[in-house]
Amino acid sequence: YRTWQVTEQELPFEFFMNLLRLNEPMQKQLFTERTGLALSIAEQALAPAIERGLVETTDNAWTTTDLGRRFLNSILDEMV
Repeated sequence: YRTWQVTEQELPFEFFMNLLRLNEPMQKQLFTERTGLALSIAEQALAPAIERGLVETTDNAWTTTDLGRRFLNSILDEMV
């Protein structure tokens, strides 16, 4: 039996890979609670998707747009 550890650099990808597919707002506080990383890291990871209109942001949450739901893999690819 082999265990797998997610590195700190992989945490944003892993976090968003799970939440982007839920089609509901992703609460920003969950990012820091679940990863232990600064919110600025998540904002940096999502910046290209926000600029392309794939993700919308508010003070408290991120949400995939209709277009973004069609291109979830593209959003994740930009994080790798």
